Amino acid sequence: MKNPLVPQRVEIEQKIIALQTSKADRLEPLRNWISEANQAQNWVVEENWSKMRSLLLRVGSNRLLHSQTLRVSFEKPWDFLAETNLAVRVTNSFSEQNSVWWSLLDKARTHFESDLS
Repeated sequence: MKNPLVPQRVEIEQKIIALQTSKADRLEPLRNWISEANQAQNWVVEENWSKMRSLLLRVGSNRLLHSQTLRVSFEKPWDFLAETNLAVRVTNSFSEQNSVWWSLLDKARTHFESDLS
């Protein structure tokens, strides 16, 4: 063999490719959830009631309409988003709001990583 390091190099390159692929697969559910949450925000702004209803049917349970107020218990990770929205609303400091949003990302990432296990 001309260079004994060639097989080692090929093996390392294959490991790098495998890691990049697994990382993308691991982050894909989180990326999709973030995209869907952004789309839901657009539906609220557009007042697209049919889309909002279909989303609530899929991600919420125990929907209750009482005195013209809708109450929903969300399934994970959507409950994280609902809790975070409430926490941000009562926080005045931009720094605290930023911290709350980052904790949402961490909770959601942990949730999706545990689903893959």
